[in-house]
Amino acid sequence: MFVVYFYLSSIGVHASCPIELSPPSVVVRYGESVTVNCTTSETLHTGIGWEATQGGTGLEQVNILPWTVERLTGWDYSPSCYFASDFHEQCVKTLDVVIYKNINIKPSSESDKVLKEGDEIQLLCDIINVAPVQNLTVTWFKGNNVIQRDTFDNRTKIPVDPFSEFTFRATRQDAFPLFRCEADMDLRPGGPKLHVSSPGYSIMVQFGPDISCSVIELNEKETLEETCPVKGNPIPHVKWLKDGQLFDPKTPLRREDAGIYTVEADGLVNVTRNISVLVLCE
Repeated sequence: MFVVYFYLSSIGVHASCPIELSPPSVVVRYGESVTVNCTTSETLHTGIGWEATQGGTGLEQVNILPWTVERLTGWDYSPSCYFASDFHEQCVKTLDVVIYKNINIKPSSESDKVLKEGDEIQLLCDIINVAPVQNLTVTWFKGNNVIQRDTFDNRTKIPVDPFSEFTFRATRQDAFPLFRCEADMDLRPGGPKLHVSSPGYSIMVQFGPDISCSVIELNEKETLEETCPVKGNPIPHVKWLKDGQLFDPKTPLRREDAGIYTVEADGLVNVTRNISVLVLCE
């Protein structure tokens, strides 16, 4: 009969590296300080140490070893804590480090714009010297409505100058739109959620004058102004004439007022039109 004894050394059996990073990842603003602890519960080891471009250490026979940098001045950090032991294979854990810069928006233009109906304009939202750009979202608003949202696939860690572009085609339905762009950088859960908004950018759309009728029928006591409005931006100066004489379009009409009228509208352009008016009995 054979008896076999198995002995486990005091270092134990590990399926993974017996060190922990606290916290396991960090999000730090460029130029600020950082401290992360590398810890082990093992007692029989020859040391733990940090390998890093800033703040590296030698091998030290301790159970807690901090990686500390007073001022982060680079962009690509991958500090690693390594564990060495005569009873365990050397292993390493690498810290996930994200360095960011605050968001700054450059205004699309220093002044507002006046467009004619049908014109197009490209509005730009320039984000200056931001990192990491893959965490950035730019949202365009018209009033309080979202009209476009852009994200960025660039995986670089260094600051870049991304931009977002929105094309607006002027229509009379949007005679006085107010645009703005907002930039958000979501660095959670380890970091903040940053937000900045551009100033409002207004556009005035000019159109008309539009005279909406050429032949009209209306009842007695109705008016030309309410039956045949003249629209435009800028608001047109409108004159109604009958037989060459000025006629007040707010006047309630009678049957004898039927006839041919001339409308002169001065606005973005000057428009003149003859209108046939028929007044019906009540």
